[in-house]
Order: sequence, then structure tokens, then C-alpha cells
Amino acid sequence: MTERKKFYSTKRRKHLLSLIESSRDSSIEFTKSRDPKAISEMMMKIVEHLFHIPREEFLSESRIRDYVVRRTLVVNLISMHTHHRDVEIAKVINRDRTSVIHMQKLHEDLMFSDGTYREYFERASSLYARANYLPRVEDATLDGIIEKIVKLNEEVEALNGMLGNLLVNVKSKDNVTSEEQTFSN
Repeated sequence: MTERKKFYSTKRRKHLLSLIESSRDSSIEFTKSRDPKAISEMMMKIVEHLFHIPREEFLSESRIRDYVVRRTLVVNLISMHTHHRDVEIAKVINRDRTSVIHMQKLHEDLMFSDGTYREYFERASSLYARANYLPRVEDATLDGIIEKIVKLNEEVEALNGMLGNLLVNVKSKDNVTSEEQTFSN
């Protein structure tokens, strides 16, 4: 086995690890569970964290727009990251399934028209994704990260080669087509 050359100094390594750790929001206790109930609970915690409002308030019967928007966010996060049906999501937020359907339609409208809502939805989704798909800093090694970067660079080079071949084929077909057009004229 060949010994790998160290690419980064100890100071740079610590800086990289601190960047990885700072991409997490450590104020939320995340679990890597694939259980839909645990994921639903995590979505509630994320929305509570983003808006600094306890779930009892935004899950209340209130029709205040801010609470409706927060419930909509929770419903669509759960819908996106679990295989819950409308009825199951409705139980989580203490509503009926028609409310869930309404919130899914409202989500589509808000994603299109409200940049703030879209930003919160993307931030909540990325918090969930980072918590579940990034390795913890203590589990991440710099060699492992470098190895992944090398593999990704190789994939990019392979894709660039395929793209180059595709462009050559397209150009050669264009030349054939233009030559055929001159013969037909």
C-alpha cells in the first residue's frame, strides 16, 4: 500500500474540519433514523428552530397567517422526506386530510410567489439533509474527503470527455447536413 502525501498542513486541516462542522446547526438534536415518525418529529424541531416559536403555537387552531405558513412548511417537509400519506400527515399536525391537501397547494403557490417562504423551505430542507447525509466531524477524515474529491474529479474528467465526444459528433453531423444541403441545391 502506498503512503499518501499529506495535502494540508495541520492548521489548514483544522480549518477545513471547522468549516464542515459549522455547516451543521448544532442547536437541533438530529437523528439519522429512517423512521417516518422520527423524521416528522425532526421536521417539527427544524421549524421550531427556524422561527423560534414552539410547536404548540403554530399547530394551534389559529388561522394567523404566520402559523398557517409554518404548518404548511411542516406538512411539505414531511411530505417531501417521508412516504406519509395525507391522512398520516394530518395526524401529525392535528388536522384533517383536506387541510393537508390545501397546504400542499398553498406550498406550490408560496414557492412560486414568496421568496422568503422559498428561502425558509430550502433552509429547512438543507438542515435536514446536512444532518442526515453529512458525516459527523469525528467520523470524517481528511483522507476520506480527499479521496472523495479525487473520485469526483475523475468523474468530471470522464463527463468532460463524453461531452467532447458528443460535441464532435454533433459538429460532424452538422457538416454532413450542410454538405447534403449544398448537393441538393
